[in-house]
Amino acid sequence: MVPNFHDDLNLQNNSRAVAAGGPCNWEPDDAWAEINNVTIEQGAVVATSGAASLTVQNGRDRDWWLNVSSSSQFTRGPALARATAIVHRTDGGTYEYPWAENAQLH
Repeated sequence: MVPNFHDDLNLQNNSRAVAAGGPCNWEPDDAWAEINNVTIEQGAVVATSGAASLTVQNGRDRDWWLNVSSSSQFTRGPALARATAIVHRTDGGTYEYPWAENAQLH
């Protein structure tokens, strides 16, 4: 699995939360994955998924979505998005895929 963030992420909850998500991009022998450690940063404003995670299944889920919250308010514009996927293979093996991307908050 080579997950990504969508280029545009939606602001929610009076701009104190972000609907973070993107395509899963499954590899042939991936069975399922857990998406966690989702963080959105825009200057000093940081939103995180905390202990929350999301499980996605190959063959069922094409996209993943996990809301992240901040005590401060975001503005529309560029932000840095990060996350980690723990991918479980059909042979019982696992691998970790951390990634970071630039995104736009709308």
